[in-house]
Amino acid sequence: GIHSITCEEFGLKSYGIDISKHAINQAKINAKHKGMNDLADRFQVIGSQKQKINFDDNFFDITIAESCLYSMEFEFAKKYFKELKRVSKDIIYFSVISSIDNNNICGDHIVSSDHEKETIQSYFDKDTIMEMTESKISDFLFLKHIVEENLKDKSLNGRYYGALKV
Repeated sequence: GIHSITCEEFGLKSYGIDISKHAINQAKINAKHKGMNDLADRFQVIGSQKQKINFDDNFFDITIAESCLYSMEFEFAKKYFKELKRVSKDIIYFSVISSIDNNNICGDHIVSSDHEKETIQSYFDKDTIMEMTESKISDFLFLKHIVEENLKDKSLNGRYYGALKV
């Protein structure tokens, strides 16, 4: 999901949103288990991929979109990234799946394997990241492409990690 912080466990005031009711419920359970009821109250389900993020402009110092932007259609990811820019003052950190995971073919694909079956996965390269973020490479604090090889079957998996200065 998308998790944003303004500056709990590290002295930061955290918030979390996700399109998955199950994920938010589990996050609330985990927070309450740690005695962080106030944190649990700051987790919310975003109703649909068409809904705006329910925070004021420049509300967060840092916004983190970890392992979520590729689990939606690319056009929705672009919309949400625009929303992340709106609610962020300083930095947006994100990760997306590299097109190398899909034989170097970017775009939206329906998952056929049992894990996440019939959901959307979007695969990215540098150009699609620039399009999603509506940024140029010089706007990034960093943009890393990390590719790992499975030594057993020689398959490759990749992910981009970026920090964009807003």
